[in-house]
Amino acid sequence: MTEKEYHLHGSFLVLEARGRYLFLKREDNCLFELLGGGFNSKETNHQKVLLREIEEEAGIQMKNEQLIFCAVLGQRLKKEIISYYDGKTEVGFVFVHTASIDKDPEHIPITLSSEHTDYRWFTHEEIIESYQIFSSGPLWMWFSFLEFQRTGITQQGKLYDRRIWQGKEYASL
Repeated sequence: MTEKEYHLHGSFLVLEARGRYLFLKREDNCLFELLGGGFNSKETNHQKVLLREIEEEAGIQMKNEQLIFCAVLGQRLKKEIISYYDGKTEVGFVFVHTASIDKDPEHIPITLSSEHTDYRWFTHEEIIESYQIFSSGPLWMWFSFLEFQRTGITQQGKLYDRRIWQGKEYASL
């Protein structure tokens, strides 16, 4: 594939509360994903997009200052998005942020949107052990977050090229 111009595509959050990470279960494919989503046609600020998506998807209100930017990754776009750009792009940027809440996850109220049927706070080990129940993109965003956490370096790369994490191959259903 020849890479064409990149477009803004999505902004996502790895939300941690006392060693657990929030994932939402999608209504359409029943796989777990991170909070966040796509840019509307007039949006250009990845933090504003993320704050809007967090409130829409989970009813959580956060502030810009709580977000820590940890990765920007290239992602192949879906056919309908390529069509929206008149075929002028096949790849977009996704931005990954992290934030922590110092509360027990059970005491954080979550109000799901119609896009999701359930949510769950996973431990690191549970994510690694049950990776098949996660959408592949959010799983790789989470791994990028882990690398940011380990190195302190904002991660960059192509989301669709990642298949191996610490010597083990991962792929979702």
